[in-house]
Amino acid sequence: MKKSSIAVAVLLIITVLAGCASKASENRQGQNAKELVLDIPKDTEGMEVTKTVDEQNDALVSALRFIEPGVGTGNQNGFYYLAGESGEETDAAGNPYINIRYIDYQSRQDIFLCNRPNCNHDDENCTSYIQTGWQRSAILLAGEEQLYLICNPYGSVTFSADGDMSQEQNIPTVYTMNLDGSNRKKIVELESGCELQSTQYLENGDKLYLVLSKSELKADGNNTTAVRTGQELVEVDTQKKSVRTVRDFLYQDIIGVWNQCAVIRQCHYDKNPDEMTDSEYMAAFDQLPVTIATLDLESGETSTLFETDYRSTDELTMDRDNIYFGKAKSGTLNRYDIQTKETTVVTNELPDGYIGSVIDGRIICNCDNGAALNAEFTDSFSLDVETGEITKRNLDIEKPHSPVEILADAGEYYLVTSDYIYEEEISWAGTEQINIKKFIRSLILKEDFWQSKANFLAITEQGGAQ
Repeated sequence: MKKSSIAVAVLLIITVLAGCASKASENRQGQNAKELVLDIPKDTEGMEVTKTVDEQNDALVSALRFIEPGVGTGNQNGFYYLAGESGEETDAAGNPYINIRYIDYQSRQDIFLCNRPNCNHDDENCTSYIQTGWQRSAILLAGEEQLYLICNPYGSVTFSADGDMSQEQNIPTVYTMNLDGSNRKKIVELESGCELQSTQYLENGDKLYLVLSKSELKADGNNTTAVRTGQELVEVDTQKKSVRTVRDFLYQDIIGVWNQCAVIRQCHYDKNPDEMTDSEYMAAFDQLPVTIATLDLESGETSTLFETDYRSTDELTMDRDNIYFGKAKSGTLNRYDIQTKETTVVTNELPDGYIGSVIDGRIICNCDNGAALNAEFTDSFSLDVETGEITKRNLDIEKPHSPVEILADAGEYYLVTSDYIYEEEISWAGTEQINIKKFIRSLILKEDFWQSKANFLAITEQGGAQ
């Protein structure tokens, strides 16, 4: 599982909190009078869709794609993401909503996913509008030929007016739409009481694969808690509008894809970890057996690649035929070649940090000061996976101090977060806090990125420059 390298981590999952609604700003009226007309192809047959940062095997003939969205996902033309904290703005009926935005690489414009002139983007007539409700979140995925919108319950437990706790009844729902936001359709409603457990997804043509978690309420004296009872990998067929369970997926996660199969990590507990004491859990975790395997999505059957322990996969990623893994703070990163079944050492000098995905033959390793709470970013390095050469990166955001990070592959460029707009506050404890209000996104030539040259091409946001 990948770890965030900076204190400010951004999730695409938009959290919805009751009671934090405010009126939509009146100055949104008419702001769209001179906005761009979207030129996003509705028919993408034959389009070669490039990988997002965390996708795998982009060069394979296989249609199977691994999507791990971060702040958004994209294709060769642009990048899609959700904007607005749900509950921050409400429509005329008082419903909280968010919007889909699209960054077009060619024009370097960040716009609402909407073609209507003079649109305020605050009602159902707008293709960018998403009404989330008070107890739901939204996840947006860019597929090869369509967009997926998943509305997911926020948590599996809710409180009634009298304070009693009950199982959340919001149902995860999957929608599809064209790449320009039009033709939004409800595909399926998933099982009540479930929620998305993972931000890892697979797409294969008309099929989307999701990890769903199930839970139930258990009383222990005066305390009642929601305990996870199961987890499944399910297939959503968007043409047949059907749902099929692929297999039990408890204590498992997706690493990537290879040869039409998912590549997964399986953790083997001898006792339900939810029933362990803290000391039992830590003891079991230190020696937890792990299997790295391929998973046939049709049959649900797995085939073991290699076995190890969990600590040896603290750092874990893959690209094409190779799985990279290593123990945190050990300095060693190994490579397992799926074709040859051989394990080799990439380096014994990996900096003490956290690795990300393989991007154009390099792995970025970000380091922090090791503080248990509020760890602060310190340094960033890139590792050439072929030569083992490690290079220090000097492309940082000054405040809050963090690395310039890649969001998507944009041909000869990368789309990156290049800066923040923020506010400084003093907390109740007298400490300084930085609240990020906006993320500045830019394009940068790949060569300039790896050589730490801050030659950013600005992205202009609809309604004003970022």
